[in-house]
Amino acid sequence: MIKIKKYLTVTNFLILFMTLVYFIVTIFSELGVYIEHFGICGTDICPNGMAFYRNFTSLFMHFMILHLIANMVGLYFAGNLNEKYTNKIVFLLSFILIGVFGSMITNALYPILDKSYNLNTVAQVGSSIAVFGIIGMNLGYVLTHKGSMKEIKKSYKIVLAIYGVFFTYFMNSETYWTVLAHNVGFIMGIVLYIIMYYLFFKRKEQNNM
Repeated sequence: MIKIKKYLTVTNFLILFMTLVYFIVTIFSELGVYIEHFGICGTDICPNGMAFYRNFTSLFMHFMILHLIANMVGLYFAGNLNEKYTNKIVFLLSFILIGVFGSMITNALYPILDKSYNLNTVAQVGSSIAVFGIIGMNLGYVLTHKGSMKEIKKSYKIVLAIYGVFFTYFMNSETYWTVLAHNVGFIMGIVLYIIMYYLFFKRKEQNNM
C-alpha cells in the first residue's frame, strides 16, 4: 500500500492524462482534429494572449512523441520534487497559473521582441512553460532554504539541468518563441515561490519549529 501511495501524486496523474490526450489525438483522427482545432493556442489565434481558454487547453497537448516524452520527463522530476515541499493543491494551481499566464505573457511579448515575427509561424502546444515554472519554483525553494540544494538527489539535478538547457536552446532552436516562453515560465516560477514563501510558507515553518 505504501509503495502504491508513493506514486499517487498529482504530477503522475498529469503525466498520465497528457499521455492519454496525445494518443487519443493521434489514434482517433476525427476526434483529434476536433481537439486540435479547439485546443491549440498560438500567436495567430491567441493574439496578445487572448482566447483565454486556449492558453489552458494547449497546456495538455503535444506536437509529437518526442515533444511529449521530453516534457513528461521534466515534469516527473520537477513536479514530484515540488510536491514534497509544497503540497498537491499548491503544485497543481501553480502549474496551471504559470502555464496559462505564462502563455499569455509570451504571446504578448513575442511580436515585440522578435523582429522576424510572422503570425502564421508559431503554434503553441505543450506543457513546457508550466514545467519550467515548476523548475523555477524549485530554485525559489533552494534560494529561500539554506543548504536545501544538498537534499535534492543528484539524478534530479542532472536530469533537470539537461532538460532545461537542451529543450530551450537546442530543440526547436529555430524559433525564438521557445526560448522566450521557457524563460518567462522559469522567472514566473521563481517569483511565485518567493512570494508564497514570505506570505505563507515561512510563517508555517516557524510555527512548526
